[in-house]
Amino acid sequence: MGTKTAKSTSKQTKGAAKPARKATKPATKKKTSRRAEVSGHAAAAVQAVHEKAAAAGGVYIGSLIYWNAGAVDVPRADARALFAAAQFDHLIPEELAHGSALTRAAGEAGKPRGFRIEAFAAPNSDTPIAVGVYRVDARKGEGGDSLVCGARVRVDVHAGEIVALAPEGAEPIPEALGIATAIATRANRLVTHIVAKDVSAAMLSAVRELAAVPLRDNGGIYLLPPSSDARWSALEGKLRELGFRPGTIRMHDLPENMAAAREAAQGALEGELLDLASDLEAAQAHGMRVGTIEARMDALAALKGRTELYRNVLESLADDLA
Repeated sequence: MGTKTAKSTSKQTKGAAKPARKATKPATKKKTSRRAEVSGHAAAAVQAVHEKAAAAGGVYIGSLIYWNAGAVDVPRADARALFAAAQFDHLIPEELAHGSALTRAAGEAGKPRGFRIEAFAAPNSDTPIAVGVYRVDARKGEGGDSLVCGARVRVDVHAGEIVALAPEGAEPIPEALGIATAIATRANRLVTHIVAKDVSAAMLSAVRELAAVPLRDNGGIYLLPPSSDARWSALEGKLRELGFRPGTIRMHDLPENMAAAREAAQGALEGELLDLASDLEAAQAHGMRVGTIEARMDALAALKGRTELYRNVLESLADDLA
């Protein structure tokens, strides 16, 4: 009777909980949709202000560019073809190294309850990296828990793939082998496909090539010089095809815009100049290889070129570098 009562109670609880679960998902989706809608309206409002400034004879000084990541899982070859439209295909490797893919996949696996994932300190010589999945057996007190290796994941160099196996010389622990199999599957996918993280990394390199400077300490919004408009426009459309949501706001020489642009450009470029000056001072004091000095001088020339792109908003830095 007690069992039947428990089942009845369980059914009642389950039935009562269903409406709450159904309501939760649409509410979350609606909240996300509303946030995107508000963001879109805000960007449109800012753009409208600048269109009025342009109509009144304002001078175009550059664009604010940004992007929101979307879910991405496409073959690297396809992504490279899209990026090639803006001459950025070199920013996406044709293939992720198997060792790097395994490291990333193991990190993404997090901390499964009751298990620990650790790279072997000294794996066999026929692989660049191998990872163990350990069951954590609790021991009373503070002398340390016991770790039992229940599976492993390794790069099989000869087969050219990442594989999940039982521990060397031992039987596998089923749960551990399941975790290892999931890691191997994810790692093999990362070798040939890109995800949002890869696109974001490529974008950080792209904005640097475009001579864009961040308006925030942590990035996210960048000031793009007019000379880079064409390449950004080409890339912007391809980002949408990948599932990202890029945006562009053209800016004109309103006083507050000039101040913000000047602060961003000068802060970023002066930081690079100080780093280069420090390197060259060290070269004078302690010596430096010729190749290294030449690389620093090339970097200085590139910095001067980028500074010229922002001459319309910088008062003195371009002249200091001339």
